[in-house]
Amino acid sequence: MNANTINFSNISPIIRSTDPSQTLYEFRNSNPEVLNALQRTGVFDAYSLQVNFRSNQAILDYANTLLADVRANDAAGLRLVANSITPVTKADFEDKVRVSYTRTTVRGWSNDLLSQAMFSDVTHDFIRDALASHRQVALIAHTRALASRMEECASSQFKSATVLNICPQRVWAFDAFSRFCMRYWDEIKFSQHPFWDVRGCILNHLDDLVYNVSKSGPIVRSALDEWEARTAQAYNGWATQEAAGRFTHDQVLDAIKASLLSFENHLNAVNQHLVGSRNEELKKQNDMANANIIVSTIHSVKGLEFDDVVIDYADDSRMDEADKRMYYVALTRAKCHELVLAHGTLVMPPCETRWLECRDSYPI
Repeated sequence: MNANTINFSNISPIIRSTDPSQTLYEFRNSNPEVLNALQRTGVFDAYSLQVNFRSNQAILDYANTLLADVRANDAAGLRLVANSITPVTKADFEDKVRVSYTRTTVRGWSNDLLSQAMFSDVTHDFIRDALASHRQVALIAHTRALASRMEECASSQFKSATVLNICPQRVWAFDAFSRFCMRYWDEIKFSQHPFWDVRGCILNHLDDLVYNVSKSGPIVRSALDEWEARTAQAYNGWATQEAAGRFTHDQVLDAIKASLLSFENHLNAVNQHLVGSRNEELKKQNDMANANIIVSTIHSVKGLEFDDVVIDYADDSRMDEADKRMYYVALTRAKCHELVLAHGTLVMPPCETRWLECRDSYPI
């Protein structure tokens, strides 16, 4: 049998327990089509788990209606239903799901427009009523910057509430040295003291090697100090070997470059470990159960649930598949009530027309 051939006869049937509509991590090579492809083979028994034990039916119906065209769900055909036999009425739906739409002339929130939406009577009353009823509220945004803005607005309005931002600290890769080697290494090829000239070359091109010189410049200088301290003795040995004819100049240059890149990898490994440790410590310290208002990005709340949710939603007719799945996750985090703070350029946005469609499907 060919090594690339799968022998399905030895594989036991699987239980399909994953909703492909909620696959978020394509940037980490996650692909919802894998599950769909397996199901299409007809080899496996598929068990559709469509009962949702988190949200009420009104919230699930709106998510299913607004994002009904998520292609990742084609094969599975999932339409989540709540673990409740209580029928939904128009009044129930209007209470459980609310939409506040801001029409803009350009795509995306500006800080001013998001602040206006957060300080509007609709949003203020929604959060106030939840807090008065001792329900936890989550403010969920598309990006970290928008989450931070929502946090500022909530903290300003509800000063007695405990506001907790659960976005993990991001690991930023240090890549100034590898960028330098790729773009400007030829500049030190004919230097008499290439090791010591690396610093000058890197600092001369700092504008092109880092995004923000005022912020990253001191980091690069500190890294150069540490690299030079760690490598100077080795370089003196390489130079001695070159003078004795045992090393060529190109071999010395290769050794310097290798040490520079190796040190950059070391810095990133240390940074990743430190940030990971800090994030784990934050998880232990942050008592989410006792916070009145939780702030997060959509990615960071996957798998979590909250009483009430305020969602930053970009109503865009050109929304791609990944964003549809992302918002599907956001729209299904609430247990009791959700407020969709939507923005877009359309006069009749789908978030409103499909809200009406959903509402009108219920009896009075």
